[in-house]
Amino acid sequence: MPPGADARQYAFWLASRGAQQMDLAARFSAAALSREVRVLALKGISIADELYGGAQNRPMADIDFLVVEVRRFEAAVRVARSLGLVETGASDHALVFKETASGVVLELHVSLTACPGLFPVDHEAVWERRAPVPGTSMFRLSDEDLVVHLALHTAFQHAFVAGEYHYSDFVRALDSFKPPADRVLARAREWGALKPLGAMAFSCRKDATRSKALGDLLERAQPHCPRAVRRWLEAQAQIPPPMSVWSLARVRYALAPSRRGYARRSVFPKVLPGRTLPRRGTIRRLADLVGAGLFPKTPPRP
Repeated sequence: MPPGADARQYAFWLASRGAQQMDLAARFSAAALSREVRVLALKGISIADELYGGAQNRPMADIDFLVVEVRRFEAAVRVARSLGLVETGASDHALVFKETASGVVLELHVSLTACPGLFPVDHEAVWERRAPVPGTSMFRLSDEDLVVHLALHTAFQHAFVAGEYHYSDFVRALDSFKPPADRVLARAREWGALKPLGAMAFSCRKDATRSKALGDLLERAQPHCPRAVRRWLEAQAQIPPPMSVWSLARVRYALAPSRRGYARRSVFPKVLPGRTLPRRGTIRRLADLVGAGLFPKTPPRP
């Protein structure tokens, strides 16, 4: 919220920001399509209209797109630059761009979540199941893919330290799209994401009394939530919980389908195609990770 803004000013700012974000998303999607680069809108920008009645009702820090073909990632980067977007940062799974005039941030994802390759997601199958974003030229994840991705994003990538809208997205997607619980569980099993799905459903358990879809999924997915994560969630005074580097490490470690794979991908991330900003060397990065506590000294208790 802009400093000093009252409720009316904030509503106007949200509407303006939402329109700018949707405009850039539409322009980028159309430009990518014209160059035969397949992209999928992710998270807020993909569901703002269907679940919230417009981007002005679903605040977003940025807009996100998954590049379906990794080999075409550099082509997607060129599309972003052709629109005047400037590269401002990177993570292990996304390049960050910013439109100078509007200030809108766009992220290009090489995978659906951090630690690319840790969760075995078949991008081609995801594309085949895609759903249109009504009123736009964009596509989003299918209903069941969307639910599992929202769980991965909030539970694993952010270790539950996410905005309240991330939890609302998960519950609203279940209530509005009503993907069958067995299909959601099957997709999570395919992606190695049963633990994050169970943990996400458990974190939203207070909403299960008013959401039949969540209640049904919670009953079937909760057993997959690791006991250590369940105890940690029960101990939190609030959800979302406050940021803690140690909690981030412990939750990710417990939810990863392969703990060795999680460690390897955290220490030795691949360089994203098309990245131009310099990155830290392996030794410096490892020292930073250890110093920040991204690897638990002992595993979470079973």
